[in-house]
Amino acid sequence: MLYTYTNIAAAGYEDSAASARALQDAVQALTNDPSPEALQAAKEVWLKHRHFRGMLVKECVAVPRPGITC
Repeated sequence: MLYTYTNIAAAGYEDSAASARALQDAVQALTNDPSPEALQAAKEVWLKHRHFRGMLVKECVAVPRPGITC
């Protein structure tokens, strides 16, 4: 059972890291070319990937662990 929770947590953090990289790339593109198109692209990436952080926080709050802060 612990192995399953570990896999679920690892997958969640991997997805979150990929989302953060996608958002970072979109913001960098917007910084390099501050145009309405780049802004729209950054908004779309943010809308697509914003849920991962919320999912991780919900999991951390639902299953508190001593010594681990969210």
